[in-house]
Amino acid sequence: MAILTVGSGKTYSTIAAAIAAAQNGDTINVDAGTYTNDYASIDKDITLQGVGGRVEMVSTGPISNGKAIFVTNGNVTINNFDFSGAQVSDENGAGIKEESGNLVLNNDGFFNNQMGVLTGNIDTATLTVNNSEFAYSGVDSADGSIGHNLYAGRIQSLTVNNSYFHEDFSRP
Repeated sequence: MAILTVGSGKTYSTIAAAIAAAQNGDTINVDAGTYTNDYASIDKDITLQGVGGRVEMVSTGPISNGKAIFVTNGNVTINNFDFSGAQVSDENGAGIKEESGNLVLNNDGFFNNQMGVLTGNIDTATLTVNNSEFAYSGVDSADGSIGHNLYAGRIQSLTVNNSYFHEDFSRP
């Protein structure tokens, strides 16, 4: 189990590069700051840790993978990250799309995304959310407004502790 580092002057300048290099059991320490259009698929068991403050994951346009800023398929823990601006053409752009595995979110934020966190329909997947905030998710589509700060499909379990959900998008 190794510790990889991301930030100015660190081993990796992007989170996606560190994720690609990581092995199961590794921790990726990410310096606080803004990381723009730094999209990644996580197909391993890792921890992402914001160091020295918040890690701001900002999407400024349509996400190339058609899903989310982070797409997870493993046992993934994410601490001290904020996700904003996620958008895709089918209006389901998420800060995080959990496709399988076990996702643990600690002290994270999801703001101004089409969807905050979106899960798949995998009976064995779990999602645990601790001390996190979700706000301002949604779109005003031609067939009505939709918005989910957190959308959990058919998964084994969803646990939410000490978290704040508010201001999802709705049209009067």
